[in-house]
Amino acid sequence: MVRMADASGIPPEVREYLESAPEAFLRCRLFHHNWDLTHPLGTYFVENEGRPDEVWRQELVCARCGLPGVDLCEPWTMARIGARRILYPEVEGYLAQVPVAREHIRQFLAERHMGKRMSTRRQRGQRRRRPTHVAA
Repeated sequence: MVRMADASGIPPEVREYLESAPEAFLRCRLFHHNWDLTHPLGTYFVENEGRPDEVWRQELVCARCGLPGVDLCEPWTMARIGARRILYPEVEGYLAQVPVAREHIRQFLAERHMGKRMSTRRQRGQRRRRPTHVAA
């Protein structure tokens, strides 16, 4: 049975993930990862040293969510070989069972923010003021 998206358009499976995911995961999914090296700048791990298939490896970690990544580079030129490998299984709960679109994250965060604003106003007994228009 397929569950339908709510009025916001966020599918229930995505909403379930968004409600349980740590804020760091949402930040990284929305703004991309904040990569940093796990070793001193300018150093590399050499794989297959001296062989034709020698590569230099840089190990990375996201400073926000802790997700590890790996860049493989050509020796000396440091041209990256292929795309960065992100080791998603290393951080439990980062991956969702369904695709999570950035639009859904933005919508979810806006709803959460508006909910906080509305509850604060209710606690203060304030109403939202509507702008008045002055006729010329």
